[in-house]
Amino acid sequence: MANPSFQQFAAKTAKKAQISYTRAVRTGGGIDGSEILTYEGIPTICIGIPVRYEHTNYGMVAYQDFAYTVKLGTV
Repeated sequence: MANPSFQQFAAKTAKKAQISYTRAVRTGGGIDGSEILTYEGIPTICIGIPVRYEHTNYGMVAYQDFAYTVKLGTV
């Protein structure tokens, strides 16, 4: 459900701010923003952090990945 133009904008913003990122190819699932995208036409993307042990009580992330995500959201 990601908007391709908005996704490209986020990638360009990350490169400009020297933020490391990876584009993931999703084959299924969705994002909470899809409701907005469907009903209001507002472009959305999903910015996620790689998580180890995601579906457990103790998911772990690399601090640098977390820091890059915060930086991208605030640039």
